[in-house]
Amino acid sequence: MILKITKMAFNKSENYVWSARNVLGTGATSVVYLGTNKLTGDPVAVKRFKNNQLPLREFQILRKIEHKNVVKLLTIEYETLENFPVLITEFCNGNSLAGILQSPKYACGLGEQDFLSVLSDLTAGIKYLRENQIAHRDVKPGNIMRCLKDDGTAVYKLIDFGTARQLKEEDQFETLDCGTFEYVHPALYKRAILGEFDTGGCRPAVDLWSIGVTLYQVATGRIPFNPFGGRGAKTLMYKIITEKADGVISGVQNTPNGPIIYNSTLPESCQLSNGLQKIVTPLIAGLLEPDFAKIWSFETFFYEVDEILSRKVVNIFYVQNVSLINAYLKPNETLTDLRKLLYDQTELSPEKQMLFSRSAIVTGVDVPSTTKKDPMYLLSRVDTAIITPQITCPQWNGFDSKTDMDRNVHKPDFHKAMSSGTAGYQMERLIVKHCQQEKLIYKLINHLSNFMNRTFETLDYRAQHLRDKCKLLSFTADFIKHCLEVTNYSTTTTSRKDFQRILSESDRISQTIAKLHDKYVINNSNKEWNRISANLKLPTTTRLDTRANVLREQFQQNLDCLKKFDYFNAHTEYIIAKRQIEQILQKLKHILMSEVMTEHGLLCERFNEWYPSMQVDLLKIEILTNDFDEIRREVQKFEHALEPDQQHYKEYVNDLKIRGQQTYNLMSRRKNLNELLKENQKILTDWNELLGIFKNTVFL
Repeated sequence: MILKITKMAFNKSENYVWSARNVLGTGATSVVYLGTNKLTGDPVAVKRFKNNQLPLREFQILRKIEHKNVVKLLTIEYETLENFPVLITEFCNGNSLAGILQSPKYACGLGEQDFLSVLSDLTAGIKYLRENQIAHRDVKPGNIMRCLKDDGTAVYKLIDFGTARQLKEEDQFETLDCGTFEYVHPALYKRAILGEFDTGGCRPAVDLWSIGVTLYQVATGRIPFNPFGGRGAKTLMYKIITEKADGVISGVQNTPNGPIIYNSTLPESCQLSNGLQKIVTPLIAGLLEPDFAKIWSFETFFYEVDEILSRKVVNIFYVQNVSLINAYLKPNETLTDLRKLLYDQTELSPEKQMLFSRSAIVTGVDVPSTTKKDPMYLLSRVDTAIITPQITCPQWNGFDSKTDMDRNVHKPDFHKAMSSGTAGYQMERLIVKHCQQEKLIYKLINHLSNFMNRTFETLDYRAQHLRDKCKLLSFTADFIKHCLEVTNYSTTTTSRKDFQRILSESDRISQTIAKLHDKYVINNSNKEWNRISANLKLPTTTRLDTRANVLREQFQQNLDCLKKFDYFNAHTEYIIAKRQIEQILQKLKHILMSEVMTEHGLLCERFNEWYPSMQVDLLKIEILTNDFDEIRREVQKFEHALEPDQQHYKEYVNDLKIRGQQTYNLMSRRKNLNELLKENQKILTDWNELLGIFKNTVFL
C-alpha cells in the first residue's frame, strides 16, 4: 500500500523536492520516493517513515559507513509543510534485484557475468559491514539495488538498514524485528515467524543464510525453499529448511500434501554454465546450513568468494556435443588441470582429448586466451560423429479469447503475459545459442582446413630437406669408407645397415606426407566441404538470431503496453497488444523449431559426413610428426657417428698434402740439379772444345 503523505502534488524540504506519485519502493515501515536536488537537478532517493519518526539506529549506521557497494547517505532533512524527517540517499537508477528477477527476461536467473558481478559486489558490501561489526539482518534481492554507470557497467549496492545492528560475529541477539519470510535463518524463523523460543539467541551469521538464499534466487530466478501453500504454510516451511540433508540447496513442494523434492544441484533452467555451477553450488550449500555450529564463518565465505572470482574462464566448444563449455581455472593452473576440468564436464578422458585453438593443436603447459566468439575446440580422438542436440520448445499459456469481450476477466491477462514473456525470452536465447553454435562449426571447418594446408606444406618441405640430407650423408659415408679402404688407413666402422633402415623410413614418411600434401594443399580440402555443404544455408545469410532479436524487442514493447494501457480506457490498444504477443510467440516458435533446428540438424549431418576423414588425418599429423622427429634424431645420431670417419679422412688428406709438398720440393730440387748438370755439361763441352783448339794451336 502506498502511503498518501499529503494532498499536494509535490513535497519538499530545504534542498530537495519529490512527488508522492513517484514511488521507488514500499516497505513495512517506510516509503521511498524519487526526488530531485533543487540546486543541481540531480536525482536522489527520499525515504519517508510511516510513523513520521526518524529511526536513530538506521541513521547512525548510515552516517558512519561509506563504501561503493553500500548506498550512501547524503543528508537528513525535514518536510517543509509538516516537519517530518526524511533520509536523503543516493539514487540507484537500475531497479532492485527483486524487480529485475521479476521480469520475463530473468525469470530463469541472471546470466553468468551479471551473476558474478552480483556475487562480487554483494560480498564486498557484506565484508565492509563485517569489518565495521555491522549485521544487516535483512539481506534479500529487494534490498540490493543496481546502479548503471555511464560506460554501461553495473554496480550493486546494499540498501535499507532499518533492521541493522552493531554486532560482533560471536554476539547474540534476541530481537525479532528483522528479516523476510523466505530469507531468514531457521533459528530466526522459529522465533519471529512461528513464535517459538528456546535457549540461546541468534547470531550475525543469519546474514550468511540470507546471502545463500539470495544467491540461489539470482542464479535461478526462484527461491530455494517453497512449500505449496507459500507463506501460509509456515510450519511446513520450517520443516523443509531444518530437515534438509547436508549439501541440499533447495526443497520444493509442487502439489498439496505432496512430497518435498530436495535437490543438491541447480535446476536445468539455470543460465549459469556447468563450469560455474560446479564451483558456486558448494558455496551456496555452505551458506544454507541451519546449524550455527556447521554454517560457514564470514571469513570462510569471503575466502571462497575470492577464490571463485580469481579464476580465469576458458571458453571451450565441445564439437562432439555441439555445446559451449566454460572451465574456471585457478591462476596457477595449467593445461593439465584444464583437461581434468573438461573430463569432469564431458567424461572425455584427457588422453582422448584433442584441443584446437587458432589453427593449431594445443600442447605444452600454457592455456591460450579465449572468448565466446573465439573459443578453443575440444575434439575426441576416438569419436567422430557429433550428436545433434534435441530441444523442447518452451510452453506458455495463451490468452483466453473471451477476455476480448468480457471485461470482468481481464485481470489475469498480465500474469499470463509474464508467463508468455518467459517462454519468449527462452526461445530467443535458444535461437541465438544454436546460431552461435553453427557459426562456430563453420569457423572450426575453416580453421581445420587452414591448419592442414599450413601443416602439410611445412611437413613436405621438411621431409624434402631431410631426404636430401640423408642422400648426402649416404654418399659422404660411402666415399669416405672407399677412400679409407683403398689407402688402408685405420678407421672406425659406421653402421650402414641401420642407416639403410633410416633411409627407408624417411622415404616412407616423405611419400605419406606428399600424398596428404596433394590432398590438402594441391587439391584444396575446402572443395570437399563445399561439395558436401552445397545446399546448406549459412548463418550469416539467414540471420535467424537477428530476426529473433527484433521479434523479442517487439514482444517486450507489447508487454510494456499491457502495463501501460488501462483495459477500460484503452480497450483497443490492450486487445491489440495481447494478440501481437501471441503472434510473435508463434513466429519465434516457427523460427526455433522449423528453421533453426532443421538447419542445425542438416549441418550436423553434413559435418558427420566430412569430419571422420579429417579426424583420421589429424591423428596422422601427430603420428607423422612424431615419426619424422624420431627419424630426424636418428639421422643426427648417424651424422655424429660419421664424424670419426670424417676426421680420419681429413687426417689422411692432410697427410697426403704434407707428403705431396715434400715430393714437390724434392722434385723442384731435382729439376734445378738437372739444369745445373746440363749447364755444367755444356761448360765441359765448351771446355773440351777450347782444349782441343789450344792443343792444335800449341801443336802448330
